[in-house]
Amino acid sequence: SNVISAANNLLGNNSPSKVFADIGKYADEGFIQGLKSYSSKVADASEDVGKGAIDGISSAISGITDALNSDMDMEPTIRPVLDLSAITSGADEINGLLYSKRSIELAGKTSMGMNNFASDNQSNIVSDNDNVVKAIGELRNDMSVLANTMSKLKIVMDTGSLVGALVGPLDSSFGQRVIYEGRGI
Repeated sequence: SNVISAANNLLGNNSPSKVFADIGKYADEGFIQGLKSYSSKVADASEDVGKGAIDGISSAISGITDALNSDMDMEPTIRPVLDLSAITSGADEINGLLYSKRSIELAGKTSMGMNNFASDNQSNIVSDNDNVVKAIGELRNDMSVLANTMSKLKIVMDTGSLVGALVGPLDSSFGQRVIYEGRGI
């Protein structure tokens, strides 16, 4: 009530409702004038939105027209897809059943071929072992050279010690371990 009294005194009016009614009327008129002054901008914005929508639809229709006028295959080729896993499985089973027969047939054909080759080339077969004996002699010489080379070979570990130098200590260590394990230690 103090607020109302202060408003009445300020405005010089005994009826605050009439004062606020006038304020409300002027507020509405100000709102209307504001809308009217910006109505051209609203109209321009609405027109721009409409043109944008029309351009978008035109572009979409043009794209559809281009797609329809392009070289589309109007008679598509339909290719059936077959599941051949059962056929493959059946073929494997048949192969397994006939495998022994094929092995016998293959062995027979191989034997006949070898017999024909042997009879056709009987005159070319030499029963001389001189070539074999000579090759063994050459191999023996090569092996002795290799053995000489290997006997002079030394292997050095990353630590710098020779591999052969470790044999004694390792052998003793493993021997002690076997003795201790045998005693249950």
